[in-house]
Amino acid sequence: MRNDTLLSILADFTANLKYEDLPPKVISKANDVIFDFIGCYYGALADFNNKKILRFAIEHSAGKDSSLWGTGKRLSSDEAALAMGYCGYSLEYDDGVSLAGHWGSSSIPAIFSVAEKYKASEKDIIAAVVCAYEVGTRISRIYSKSMLEHKIHFPGAMGFYAAAAGVAKIMKLNSEQIAKGLANGGLASISPYSTAVSGARIKSMYSGWPNFLGIRLMELACTDVGGDIDVFESVDGLGVVLSGQPLSDEKRANALANLGKEYMLLQSYFKPYPCCRWLHAPLYLLEKILAENSNKNITQIIVRGPKFINLYNTRGDYSQTVKAQYSIPYTLAAMLLHHRCGIEEFSDTFRTSAAIRKTADMIKIAEDDEAEKLFPERFQITLAVRFDDGSYVEKTGGLPWGPDLPATKDELILKFKRLTTAILGCRNGDAIVKLYKSGFEITGAFRQLVRILNCKVIDI
Repeated sequence: MRNDTLLSILADFTANLKYEDLPPKVISKANDVIFDFIGCYYGALADFNNKKILRFAIEHSAGKDSSLWGTGKRLSSDEAALAMGYCGYSLEYDDGVSLAGHWGSSSIPAIFSVAEKYKASEKDIIAAVVCAYEVGTRISRIYSKSMLEHKIHFPGAMGFYAAAAGVAKIMKLNSEQIAKGLANGGLASISPYSTAVSGARIKSMYSGWPNFLGIRLMELACTDVGGDIDVFESVDGLGVVLSGQPLSDEKRANALANLGKEYMLLQSYFKPYPCCRWLHAPLYLLEKILAENSNKNITQIIVRGPKFINLYNTRGDYSQTVKAQYSIPYTLAAMLLHHRCGIEEFSDTFRTSAAIRKTADMIKIAEDDEAEKLFPERFQITLAVRFDDGSYVEKTGGLPWGPDLPATKDELILKFKRLTTAILGCRNGDAIVKLYKSGFEITGAFRQLVRILNCKVIDI
């Protein structure tokens, strides 16, 4: 087996990473993303449409290796992971890595499901999460510009690499097996961005499917059935499909720079608002402007940014939740009307109200040359606001709850409680918070967590 390809190097890293090698801040961040995903998943269980996916998984399951959280049922690991990934992504509240993907919803369900099956340790799970974010991010970022140009949605197209790496770590596969399994991902589908912004609920399968596929890819690799490990370097491989040319030595070296020293997990972000991440910058700026000008009425808002934001200038029809979650005019209108943008602002009644449509008409989008020069390496938004007294204010900024403006653990706990209390109850929710504060890596934490997660809190 070649040992100099992108996949072989990442496979070797995954096989050899030890929990003991991880810096404390990386372990802490792994706890954060696990905790946040649990909150996002349980927050989604009240949705009737998500229950359809849970029923689908139950009906098609061929085993009982893993818990389907919140249902009291046990399923095959792949079906459980598919359903939980779908639900965890459905609120648009899950974590991600800019210009890479949503690795929490794309990989944590698979990692946890397989961890139950293989009776993995807490430290194994932490290491698996780190591998998922490392492999998913480093591969995805090679092609981020090209995928943006071709309207390919990162999570659906690249999520299985994250899931497969995490699963492989739990299964304790060797480098050769992992490389073959990752190479099998060349068979995965390309996920069009149109599905994400059109309002189609199948969009959430962009995280469900990678979990399912990640498990199956590694199980397949164990049978010695594997793809071409030079699938990115080959003259007729996936690299050519994604960017028009094979992966060069220079780009591979850049993608792998400081592997094992700088961890991609630390670049992940969390979401303070349940909508597309690109919408968070203008939302955050508007929230600050409203707080500073509480005695004034806004008459016009202009959002200036890279031309990419035109993709989110959707108006008029907000009958579908997903469409509203990907609309700058809608989300800013919601913030303007309620001084917040949470799950309640995406209810059927609110989305179809005359007030939201009228307010959305006040919001204009314009391209900004400076922001375009910075994008995609840096995402910068300028919000220009005019008040009814003729005054004017302008703020420029980036994305909140990310590497530049990180969320605190208290903020994550508050988000978790808002999402879960109604369905989990205070007792179970507080027990999870306690485990989170102690660290999911402590001995016995996984068993305690699974016991809570396997409690029935909804009827299917």
